[in-house]
Amino acid sequence: MLLRACVAAAVVATGSGCGVDRTPTSDLSIAFEAKYDSGFEDLTADATLRDLSKNGLLYELGPDERLHVTFRGRSVERITPLESAPQADETITFTLERGGGDDVSVTGRFPPPITITSPASGKASEELLVTWSPTSTDAMRWRAYESCRLVSNDGPIREDVGSLAFPPNVFAGCSSPLDLLLFRQRRLTMDTRAATTTLTMEQVQHIDVRLEP
Repeated sequence: MLLRACVAAAVVATGSGCGVDRTPTSDLSIAFEAKYDSGFEDLTADATLRDLSKNGLLYELGPDERLHVTFRGRSVERITPLESAPQADETITFTLERGGGDDVSVTGRFPPPITITSPASGKASEELLVTWSPTSTDAMRWRAYESCRLVSNDGPIREDVGSLAFPPNVFAGCSSPLDLLLFRQRRLTMDTRAATTTLTMEQVQHIDVRLEP
């Protein structure tokens, strides 16, 4: 089973029982990803495996290899509905069982969920202010959609101060409501004896922005 996700600061990785080895000795590269999306209220977990000895071609699991994800004490599928968003530092574990002793197990902690603290509404011709809590040191960005049409892709949020002000007329001509997305992400790259591993964990918060003429 292939899975997708985003990861935090405290991460544990093991390969052949030797712990973390900063010197890569494997031709296997794994990109783990885990994302919670408030718009769909689900967790998406995935992994992309590549064979570095074959110019990065996708790596196919062998008959004795198995990839699985554990969250809240149970195995989860690629897309799993959740009753509540992952909380700050809540853990998720990705495990690649290889059958020959070179298992890869990685545990990451989610960044804090984003809670909107002020209604996002106003005139398109005026400044639009969005506020949230809590703040964090995790990377953030924003994206906006209008009637399923991309308006702006991955605008940067250089520092999380709990608010984001859009200048007047940024969304001029857009229909209401506007779907504004805030992304909060953690990422870490690690080298072990079993694989070169990238871990990414992400919280996605949807906001309906009501624009007045």
